[in-house]
Amino acid sequence: MYAQVVEYGPPTVVPVDPAKAAAIQVAGASWGKALRLGRNPLEVEMISAGCAIRARDVAGFVRIGGLSLDIVPKFLDPESAGPNWRGALWRLLAFAQGVDSIVVSTSGLEVEKWGIADLLADLFIASVDTAVLMGYPLGYQTQRRVSPFMAGRIDPRRTARLAIPDGLLPIEINRLTRDTDFGRLLKWAGRELARLVELSERRGRLRAWTSNLPEISDTPPPLLRSVSTSRQFQHLKVAADIARMLLADHSGEYGNGALNLPGFLWRSDTLFEKVMLRLARQCAHPLGMTADKKVHTLATEHPGDGTRTLPTTPDIDVHRGGSSVVILDAKYKVLSGLPSTDDVYQVLSAGRVCGVRRVALLYPTEGSGLRVRTLKPLGEGLPTSVDLLSVGLQSFESPAAVRALKSQLTSWLHESEELQAIA
Repeated sequence: MYAQVVEYGPPTVVPVDPAKAAAIQVAGASWGKALRLGRNPLEVEMISAGCAIRARDVAGFVRIGGLSLDIVPKFLDPESAGPNWRGALWRLLAFAQGVDSIVVSTSGLEVEKWGIADLLADLFIASVDTAVLMGYPLGYQTQRRVSPFMAGRIDPRRTARLAIPDGLLPIEINRLTRDTDFGRLLKWAGRELARLVELSERRGRLRAWTSNLPEISDTPPPLLRSVSTSRQFQHLKVAADIARMLLADHSGEYGNGALNLPGFLWRSDTLFEKVMLRLARQCAHPLGMTADKKVHTLATEHPGDGTRTLPTTPDIDVHRGGSSVVILDAKYKVLSGLPSTDDVYQVLSAGRVCGVRRVALLYPTEGSGLRVRTLKPLGEGLPTSVDLLSVGLQSFESPAAVRALKSQLTSWLHESEELQAIA
């Protein structure tokens, strides 16, 4: 069974019995704990037609028993975007994780009917299918045995056996195998996707693919050992990127615990902040600048027992060398009219400490591109302007739209640097 829920949107009714509704609520509580949320992100209410599900604070996809659930961020409108919202959400998740290689292009009808996990499975299968002709990464695995013949080398750990008069030698042999960290990562991801997908045909293809790799272990490598894709195996890059993202989510214990829920969920506010920081970094780099999240000292106190400081940490500090150019703060909120006074105070205080002329608040919105409004603070001193940047998250529907968004933000950063240079 497949359903989609829009974050903070109207409830989605799913025809399940009270026991399954309770399982959804328990699963939501498990994800809420793993993501360190203050409340259950899945609100469930029994009604005559089944259970009504609302989602808050999260975006992504998860499988709970027989239910595949896609949770759409509140600024990706499935009605206006059509089936492209799935590609936009996947690109958003991938971009936040530092993945640029994936081009979402799957056959239309199935993607319209099924969810994001099935879309990922299409991409994964298309990538690993190329390995039938182009091969998998290989590595050497050491085997220890006893043999009447000398092969490989004497096993230094068992030299005492040489004194046993049975005619057998303790030897070590290096065997070429596909059971490498890379192979284990791909096989684990194939099995995980088989648990997530809704369409039985895709599940069957994934299971058939993993069953053809009996010599590869089912246990994934530690996340830090999941090797990068070499130039020789670029045909597996998309599959590897998907696998690494799923493993990062799994290793963060988002899907672990007693329920062992497969899926990929993010805190929406954290996701938006990560996307904006990475976007700022990519746009600042061509201008010779750097974007980081940095701690600044807002105020100090000098009591008798030493100096105490009050810090402020804006989400994005774009700087050249040690000098800040512009300060930005990401706010995962609906901007209707003017921003809150607290948000403006926060970014103004950081801008004052850093001595910049321009600060900005970043807000998500539907549609594509970057929209800019400007507030003029009254009084003397810096900053002299507060820009409100609304970022259309549907810019992530296609590579061309992402490039257009980057071009707009790069121009805005260049303008900010020129403003900062004014004496």
